[in-house]
Amino acid sequence: MVGRWADRSLVIFLAGLGVASIVLSFLYSIPQPQDLVEVHGHLQSYRVPYRCRRCSQRIDIKTEAGWCYTFAISKQRARELLRERGTPVEYCVDTASRHSIDGIPAAYGLSVNHVQIQSPMAALAEESGKAHGGARFCGAFFITIALARFLHSRHQQRLTDRQRY
Repeated sequence: MVGRWADRSLVIFLAGLGVASIVLSFLYSIPQPQDLVEVHGHLQSYRVPYRCRRCSQRIDIKTEAGWCYTFAISKQRARELLRERGTPVEYCVDTASRHSIDGIPAAYGLSVNHVQIQSPMAALAEESGKAHGGARFCGAFFITIALARFLHSRHQQRLTDRQRY
């Protein structure tokens, strides 16, 4: 009896988690191109905050306009491109500052020393794909697991009912 309730609770929890992921994917807002403002500055410093060994590295860049963060370049590429102070850096930021980490706004697109590393449109498309696609995939995965668990428990229940009679 306890197993059946625990199983039902797990199914309801996984299905709810799946539905919530899908709903949140529609509510997560990505900036529109007209919401972005170009920032032109000169490099003052940069840092690579440690998160984990396998995580994609976030690069924080400081210009006279302030800090921004990007995932457009790797740690090694940042060492090559951002080694000299005063290097021209251009990027776009969201005027509404919807996506900030530790109070630092996201950079959409990146150009260093007048060489475009990532366009703002490519950055917006990448963020949209990760946010919307990833959340919807996770939601569908959780719902599929819940459905499989539900069907498995119904099958087990029918087998025990047959054995009883």
